[in-house]
Amino acid sequence: MFLLEKGTWLGQGSLEYTYAKEKLLFNTRWEIIELSPGIFQAHHKVEIEGVDECHVNIYTFFPIDSKTFRLVLQNPIVEQVDGKGFIEEEKIGWKIDTPVLKGHETFTKLDERTYTLEGEYFSEGFSSKIEGKIWKKHV
Repeated sequence: MFLLEKGTWLGQGSLEYTYAKEKLLFNTRWEIIELSPGIFQAHHKVEIEGVDECHVNIYTFFPIDSKTFRLVLQNPIVEQVDGKGFIEEEKIGWKIDTPVLKGHETFTKLDERTYTLEGEYFSEGFSSKIEGKIWKKHV
């Protein structure tokens, strides 16, 4: 399942910000490593068309039980925030609810190597909606 196994995932989609009049297209890459048994870290890179700077997130996932996990998100904008994730048969995702950042992302399995993604975040008066698809890179 995405996020809970080592590997590289690629993707593309669109972002819609409250201040933009159009959807911005993006490409993404997730490099997932296992730090220790059951604890995974994802280095997530987002390249938005028309934006020179690349956005990088580091997520660390800590299991709580077979259906939930704790996540820590680190990036230069929010520094570090915590959230809680869920695992279902065909979905994996999380919710973040902190003073700095509120939002969620959900990845829905289409097949063993492909997921759709949707998310929404709110921070300092701005909001963003995310839609897209990710797929596991062939080795």
